[in-house]
Amino acid sequence: MCKKRFDLTRRAAIIALCWCVTPTPSVLADNTPACVAKVSAYVAELDQLFSTQIPWYRSESIAPYRELQGKYFPFDDCDGDPVMIEASRSRFYAGTYYNPRAKI
Repeated sequence: MCKKRFDLTRRAAIIALCWCVTPTPSVLADNTPACVAKVSAYVAELDQLFSTQIPWYRSESIAPYRELQGKYFPFDDCDGDPVMIEASRSRFYAGTYYNPRAKI
């Protein structure tokens, strides 16, 4: 049960990433390559953190996650399609439904 909660935390972090970087339909991204590079670096560090972090039930600190969030967020001027591709490259990506034509 403890391992299942830890896995759910990982999935929630990846889904939160996807929600935070999806732009509103009326705004077009100007700096997509830089944003995708930033998202790629964030996903790589998050994967490393998930791989090396001791299980949540043994640690009381979420400081490493907060530091990582402070380092990379917010993702500005991002187009959703390339960001979703980068996020899906994570080892911990559980999958989401995303229709690029409908932007939902």
